[in-house]
Amino acid sequence: MHSAMGYVIGLLMVCLPCGFISASIARAKARRGARWFWAGLLFGPLGLVGAAGMPDRKSQVWLRYLAEAQGYQPRHQKESEVPE
Repeated sequence: MHSAMGYVIGLLMVCLPCGFISASIARAKARRGARWFWAGLLFGPLGLVGAAGMPDRKSQVWLRYLAEAQGYQPRHQKESEVPE
């Protein structure tokens, strides 16, 4: 009984901080922090690695803006962007 309790406490001591750190990283990258909190809580360090490995949405938007300002046109357009 005591070893099971120690296992649960140890797991919480690892996964709970991973959840909070994953959420913090996700919010800094303009992603949904609540979803990444749960990913970090459920998957522990793997959720943390996933949040850290995501591309930054702000930089993606900025790079696209710069490319379009230089005259870049994407090969494929979304249906909502197709001119009629």
